[in-house]
Formats: sequence, structure tokens, C-alpha cells
Amino acid sequence: MVLYILSIMVVTLILGLGLNWLYDFINLAPQARIGQGAELIPNWIKIISFFLFIFLTLFLVWKKVRKALFKRV
Repeated sequence: MVLYILSIMVVTLILGLGLNWLYDFINLAPQARIGQGAELIPNWIKIISFFLFIFLTLFLVWKKVRKALFKRV
């Protein structure tokens, strides 16, 4: 198990260093790219998605609660 975890650590470090080298090689700053994806979606879609998510979550919770309540009777 120790060998397995050590091999995961070593491979992770090697891949991380390789990715850093690749960013340096193609002159790309990953910090400049973070956070720009959310700006592509219009606000009205974000708001509709939020309310749809809340509705579906509450709907599923209500189904489970209703099922549990009627099982007891």
C-alpha cells in the first residue's frame, strides 16, 4: 500500500512538473485563464439555471419525503 501511494505521489509530481514545463514552453500563464469561463454565460441563463436547480432539488426532496410519510401509514 505504501508503494502504491508513493507511486501515485511520484507520478503526480512528474506530471505537474511536466505541465509547468509545457506552460513555460508555450509561454502561457494559467492564472490569466482562470475565471474567464463564467463570463461567457449571460446572467439571465445563470438565473434561470439557478431557479431550475432549486426547483428540481426541492421536487426530488418532496417526492422522497412524501414517499416516506405514506409508507408509515
